[in-house]
Amino acid sequence: MRLTTALLAFATGALAMPSGTTGNEPNKVVARAVATHTIFVSNEGFSRGDFKANAEDILEFHFKPGSHSVTQTSFRNPCRYLSGGFASGTVVTSRGVTLQDESPVWFYQAGDRTCSGNGFVGVVNAPETGGQYYGNFQRAALQKATTELIVLPAVGSFVTLD
Repeated sequence: MRLTTALLAFATGALAMPSGTTGNEPNKVVARAVATHTIFVSNEGFSRGDFKANAEDILEFHFKPGSHSVTQTSFRNPCRYLSGGFASGTVVTSRGVTLQDESPVWFYQAGDRTCSGNGFVGVVNAPETGGQYYGNFQRAALQKATTELIVLPAVGSFVTLD
């Protein structure tokens, strides 16, 4: 399973600014943690359309199923690329998953026989006892005659989407 997330970072480190000093005083450095602002891109638009951010913060765009993109523009010329700005290009899908606890999470790729024919399966936090480990899971998948394709809305499932 390929997960893609467009990450547009205006910087990668914490903001460090020397404070004013006099004479032979050593420079003091005040550091601020960089914040990550997550914005979901979907058929409904952006999940956050108006918010504040500091210099060096990261804007992280997560693309819901469908063909989406994000491109920098200007107030004076909306819907047109701002020369020198950022542009993701078309992104078909991406998903991040946040685990609610440390229970096992089993998953498969639901394409045409990708699970049953190719064994495209996975697990997070597989049990260490009872025979429920990855190899047994994959063998069981390969013995299935078909792969079930489930179409879900762009949001919601048994875990939280990032």
